[in-house]
Amino acid sequence: MAENVTGVKRGQKAVFSKTFSVTQQELQLFELPSAVSAELASGSVAIVGDEGEDLVLTTSSRTYLLRKAETTNSLMLMPPVPPAGTPLGKRVKREVCATLDHSFELVEIAPRLIKLKALLRLRPFTAADEDPDETSTGSDTARGLFTLNDLLDNVQASRQQILEEL
Repeated sequence: MAENVTGVKRGQKAVFSKTFSVTQQELQLFELPSAVSAELASGSVAIVGDEGEDLVLTTSSRTYLLRKAETTNSLMLMPPVPPAGTPLGKRVKREVCATLDHSFELVEIAPRLIKLKALLRLRPFTAADEDPDETSTGSDTARGLFTLNDLLDNVQASRQQILEEL
């Protein structure tokens, strides 16, 4: 069967699903390099950015700017093709579950480490911090120190880039 430009094979009918809503889109489309896709599957990807900052996606070793790319044509998203075993020539109804007029692409950037320096200046590490037994609380967070996880959550850089800077 030949495919036409919409991706719907002849003999298939595209209809909007009952849950379709133009105003309430819960789906976003990301164009990912293969290396990022592999890290996404392993769970080592995070999106970092505070109010007033661009959002960046960090992997274990790289930092990417999330850039919105507008499209001139709307993209219609449908579930995968009908299951194997559907008789050839049978008219199959395919539901459009969402339309998108943009996607997000990743642009690799240098780590943004200014915030790292600013955070570390808020609470300089001192000789008293070297022996946690001498403090009443013992935990780094309770003593006002930043943990590596705190830095990963707030600094727009990958784990490797933060560790190299430290």
